Amino acid sequence: METLAAFLDGLVARHGDREVIAAAPRDSVDTRVTWVDLRAASRAAAWKLVHVGATKGSRVGVLCSNRVDWLVAAFGALRIGAILVPLSTLSTRDELAYALTYADVQVLVTLSGFLKHRYLNHLADIVPELRTAPPGHLHSSHAPMLRRVVLLDSAAPGGTESWTDLRADIDDAFLSALEASVVPADAATLFFTSGTTSRPKAVLHTHSALTTSARRLGACFGITPDDAWWGHMPLFWGGRRPDRSPGARGCGKRSRPPRT
Repeated sequence: METLAAFLDGLVARHGDREVIAAAPRDSVDTRVTWVDLRAASRAAAWKLVHVGATKGSRVGVLCSNRVDWLVAAFGALRIGAILVPLSTLSTRDELAYALTYADVQVLVTLSGFLKHRYLNHLADIVPELRTAPPGHLHSSHAPMLRRVVLLDSAAPGGTESWTDLRADIDDAFLSALEASVVPADAATLFFTSGTTSRPKAVLHTHSALTTSARRLGACFGITPDDAWWGHMPLFWGGRRPDRSPGARGCGKRSRPPRT
C-alpha cells in the first residue's frame, strides 16, 4: 500500500522525462507535461496550499474543468495529507453551496467560471462577505469553514486570491516531513455522487484504496507505459467500477462457457 504522492513519485522514478499529459482543450494539443514536470508542479502547489493554511486533514475543494491545473492542485493537496474535494463544474449555485458546507471545504481552488457557469457570482451570492473581506480573512456564517478562495484563471477581486501570486518557495525538508506524516490509510478524497434521486452523497476514499484501484484497473485494461489514455470523463467524478458478477465483461473472474 502507498500514498498517492508516493504512487506519483514512483512513476516519476521509472519514467522520468516521458510525457504524462497531452492537454487538448479544443482541437489540438497545447500543453505537454512530463512526469518530472508533474511532480515538480505538484510540490510547488503543495507549498502554495500550505501558505494559505492547508495541512493534513484540511478540506481542499477544486472547482475546475479538465486541465493540467486540476491535477497539479489535486496532487499538491494530496501530498500534504489534505482531503481533496472535487466539485462538479456543472454545479448550480445551490448545489455549490450544499457541497461547500456539507464537505466543510476550508480552501477552494477554482476557475472564475466555465461554459455558462459563473462561479464567482455564485460564490458572492453564497458568501456575501467574499465581496469585501480582505484576502485570507473570510468569515461567514453561510459557510463557516471556508477561509480562502483562490482563483486559477483571473485577477482576484474582493476577498479572493490569485493562484499565480501565492508563494511557492519550497522548503524541501519541511515539505518532505509533512508528506511523511501521511499514511496509506489516511483519507484522501471526498467525491460527491451525482444526486440523481436525492441530494448528492459524500464518499470518502483513502490513499490506499485509490492507488490499489489504479493498479488493478491498469492491469485489467492491459494499459502499458507505451499506451495513451483519452481522459474524456470529468475529473471531478468517479466512475463505476467494472461488474464483478460471474460472466461479466470486466476485471472480475469470468465463468467458463458451458461444454457442448
